[in-house]
Amino acid sequence: MPEIGKKSWDNGAGSHSFQSNKDKKSLNQIKANESAIEERAKAEVQASLEAAAKGDANALVDMGVRCLKGHGVRKDPEKAVNYFSQAAKKKSPQAMYHLGMCFLKGIGTQRNLSKAFQWFSRGAQRDEKLCVYYTGRCYQNGWGVSPSDSRAKEFFQKARNQKVPEAYCALGEIYLRQARKEDPEFFNHLAEYEFRDGIEQGCINGWAWLGYIWQEGLGKERDLEQAFDCYATGAQLGDPACLRSLGLCCLHGWGTEQNFDRGIHLLRQAARKEDSQACFQLGCAYHRGEWGQTVDYPESMEWYLKAYETGPHPDACASIGYMYANGQGVPMEKKEAVVWYNRAASLGSAYGWYNLGDAYQHGTGVEVDLEEARNCYERALQAGLKEAKDALAELDRN
Repeated sequence: MPEIGKKSWDNGAGSHSFQSNKDKKSLNQIKANESAIEERAKAEVQASLEAAAKGDANALVDMGVRCLKGHGVRKDPEKAVNYFSQAAKKKSPQAMYHLGMCFLKGIGTQRNLSKAFQWFSRGAQRDEKLCVYYTGRCYQNGWGVSPSDSRAKEFFQKARNQKVPEAYCALGEIYLRQARKEDPEFFNHLAEYEFRDGIEQGCINGWAWLGYIWQEGLGKERDLEQAFDCYATGAQLGDPACLRSLGLCCLHGWGTEQNFDRGIHLLRQAARKEDSQACFQLGCAYHRGEWGQTVDYPESMEWYLKAYETGPHPDACASIGYMYANGQGVPMEKKEAVVWYNRAASLGSAYGWYNLGDAYQHGTGVEVDLEEARNCYERALQAGLKEAKDALAELDRN
C-alpha cells in the first residue's frame, strides 16, 4: 500500500477517534446538565410543597398550577382546585382567577358559571387584571350574571387601561354591537381602531375581527379578499378564530376558491385549539351532512359536546337537546333534551328558548304550560329568532 494512502487512512482514523471522544464528552455533559435540571426541578417542587403546607398563598397557587398542568407533579385538576381554594381564602387574586377559570371550564370541578363570575368579581375587586377582563366577559356573555354590555364595557375599559391585549378586542366587539343600535359609522370605525390597537398590543385575535369588518362591510365597502387576507395573517400566527374563519371562507368560497377538504381541515385545526365555534360548525357539518361530509350523528354529538365544554357554546347546547329529543346518535330522552334546552336558554340561545317553548307547549319532557311556552317564545323573539313570531301566533289561535 502506498505510504500516502496509509497516512491518509491513519489521519482519518485518528480524526474519527478524536471526534468520538469529543461526542462522548458532549453527551456526558448533556446528561449531567439534564440531571442537574431535574434535581433543581425536584428541589423547587419540594420547596413549594413545604411552603404550601405552611399556608403560603403564592406556594399554594404554584402547586395548583403544577397540578393543573402536570409540571413536576402528577396532573390532578381536582387537587389543583383544592390548592386554589386554600389560596383564595388567603385573599390571593391569582388564585381567584384560576378558580374562576376552573368553574368556567369545568376543570377539576363541575362547571358553575355563577361561581366563575363570583371569583372573577372578587379578583377584579383586588385589581387582578385577568379577573377584570373575565368579569367583563361574564357580563358580555351572561355567564353567571344577567348580560349587560354597559357593565361589560366598564370592565373592558379598565382591563384595557391595565394593558390586557384581549381587552382591546373585547371593547371593539362591544362597539360593533353598539353600532347596530346607534351611529353605525362612528362606532364601526371606533371598533376597528380598538382591533388595530389590540393587534399592536399582541392580541392576534384582532385579525379575526378586522377580517369580519371587511367580510360584513362594516364602515367600509365589503371586500371578501381583504377579509380572507386578514384571516390568513391571523391563522399563520396561530389564532384559532382566524383558522376557523379561514376554514369557513374555503367552505363557502368567500374571497378564495371553494374547497371543502381544506375548509374542514382548518376547522379541525381551530377545534384542536379549543375554538368552540369551530367545534360547533363541525357538529353542524356532520349533523346535516354539509360541506362534503356524510351524516354522522355520533360524530356530530361529539363535536357539539366539545363546543359546550370549550365554550360554553349556547347553540351547541340547543343542538344537543334536539338530538336527545329526536334520538339522533343517542337514546331518545325528552327530559334530557329539556335539560339542554334550559342550559342553552340560560346562555342566551334563541334556539334554546324556542325549543324550550315548544316543549312546554306540547308537554314533551315537561308538563304542558302554555304561559311558560309563551314566555319562552317571547324570549326567543327578543333574541332575534323570527320563527318564534309564528309560534306565538299559533298559541293565540289556540
